[in-house]
Amino acid sequence: MHDLMPSVLTKFEIVGRLAALHGYRRYLELCTPTTGLFYAHVQQSRFDVCQRLMYRCPDDFDDGLDIEYRSAGVDIADCLERIRTGDRRYDIILVDPWHDYDVSLRDLRAAFELVPGGGSIVVHDCLPPTEESTNPHGIRDPVAGGWAGLTHRAYVDFVLERDDVTYYTIDADWGCGVIRKIGDAANPGAHAHSAWRARAEADGDQRDRVIAGWNTIGSDHRIAYRFLLEHRHTLLNLITAEEFLLAASRES
Repeated sequence: MHDLMPSVLTKFEIVGRLAALHGYRRYLELCTPTTGLFYAHVQQSRFDVCQRLMYRCPDDFDDGLDIEYRSAGVDIADCLERIRTGDRRYDIILVDPWHDYDVSLRDLRAAFELVPGGGSIVVHDCLPPTEESTNPHGIRDPVAGGWAGLTHRAYVDFVLERDDVTYYTIDADWGCGVIRKIGDAANPGAHAHSAWRARAEADGDQRDRVIAGWNTIGSDHRIAYRFLLEHRHTLLNLITAEEFLLAASRES
């Protein structure tokens, strides 16, 4: 088990702090009825646009809150087409996906298309607390109290395959990844998080070796999780909740 102390910093507080820091005014939550769960806690008053795209969502599902885009199945193509037709863009998107690998990667790629340069994606469940919670079968781990599946693998693969993002991961709330789309190609470092930038630059050859090792992992979710834990600082650009809060307060 990963010795992960519970943090009071939640995914929604992270969204709120990033919105305040960068002046974000348009928010989308990409989720399912069993992965979002905290939409009521979003500070909607700070946003001009605050919406949800929810899939695996039965027609009769109703939590008392608006769902602007919904799909009864996993497919979200129609929802995305409606967003594109309306020429809708979002400054910040929370991706809290169904934890299948392919679906998680699909959601990350969809979110990336919907944010402009300088926009951010917050990804939940990037550092699960237990190996048992990373099973690919949708089985909740009774010790951890939930299921994280393979979202962490999709997150790492997504950020490693792109050269037009900066990212870091906050060690809080089962790991919250923050991906920022580079908007200034001439100065990509301006979008990096100061708490990990120096570490990432100092890793050098070690980082290359770790990434090469990650790319050779097969389908065994246990091996992948153990490798992630061993190399979490390198693969995730991991920072503490305290580092995130301190940096956000200094930059705001």
